[in-house]
Amino acid sequence: MKICHKEKQEREYGLETLKVSAKQLSKTGNCCMLQVTGDCTGAVSQTLLLVFQVYNDDGEMIGADFSQVLLPDTGREHAFETLIDLPCQEAVSLIAVQVIPDPGSWMMSDVVSKLHELQVQPSSDDAAGAEHSQSRPQSLKEFAEDWENRWAEWEWMDDHGR
Repeated sequence: MKICHKEKQEREYGLETLKVSAKQLSKTGNCCMLQVTGDCTGAVSQTLLLVFQVYNDDGEMIGADFSQVLLPDTGREHAFETLIDLPCQEAVSLIAVQVIPDPGSWMMSDVVSKLHELQVQPSSDDAAGAEHSQSRPQSLKEFAEDWENRWAEWEWMDDHGR
């Protein structure tokens, strides 16, 4: 599995270093978990999101998540970890890491909108290749809808004591 990120873009937002690693955890039923961990340093002036998009061998996005980066101007290290649900039958080929300004909401549709607004797409020289950018907008939309449905379900369960 390859991990790619754009250092030039990261520097524009004030990140000096970004280290990312990933490993697949054990399978549970029809689902697998991908653990993404790492750290970053930098003197950023705004809250950023690290968006992790996971692709299979066919260039289809099979999972995604994001982590908020709060770094003060001192440039201290910020560690992050996230677990991404993946279909068990899919092999992970690429993890694309994008840095975007925090849209100010935890709703995934806002994150997706911000990605589209910034037109963040893997470039043709990335390992992701052109086929990723062709299938990605629909996959992002589907992921956002699924994420919002799960979020609404969790809120309902919290409100009703379940």
